[in-house]
Amino acid sequence: MDDDDRLARTLEPQLTLRCKVVLLGDSTVGKTALAQVLQHGVQGFPKNYNPTFGVELAVKNCKIPETNATVEMYVVDCGGASITEDMARPHWENANAFVFVYDVTNTESFTNLKEWYEKISSTRMDTAITGVVLANKIDLIDRPNTVSPELGKEFAKKHLLEFFETSTIKAEVEAPFHLLALAFHTKYEDHKPGELKG
Repeated sequence: MDDDDRLARTLEPQLTLRCKVVLLGDSTVGKTALAQVLQHGVQGFPKNYNPTFGVELAVKNCKIPETNATVEMYVVDCGGASITEDMARPHWENANAFVFVYDVTNTESFTNLKEWYEKISSTRMDTAITGVVLANKIDLIDRPNTVSPELGKEFAKKHLLEFFETSTIKAEVEAPFHLLALAFHTKYEDHKPGELKG
């Protein structure tokens, strides 16, 4: 970017886009820790496990490189228990993106991703699902009987999603959300009205 481009960029008004992202997955896969660490950094990692009954919200601002745009990520943490589904469903219907989370040490949580995806598909009808698959607790991958990265990648590829490995305890969580922010900004740029030409 040359000096003229930088000057033009500084004169542009700031643009703030709001993107609603829903976290999905079984209880105990680490969705709440993920949201808290994303918002507050490693100091946000919860010291005790308290299951989420209902819906909680975290906010993360993602600056889009070489633009004057910021995407405010409203991250909706939906409890994994079936009792919360009625509360979560309205969020599923108007979300801009989804994060499907499983625990690499819990094979059942990976198997259940299919069910979570099908639930979202049933609420979205013909609307394409934008999202990522997160293999969480990757710091524990050396334990016996963990879910291999290849299985996670295969699931993501099958459903046209991106795959990431994350560790909330190491605060390695931002990359998938930055990717979703970039995708949201790109979609905005592609659909905004063109300038009138004289």
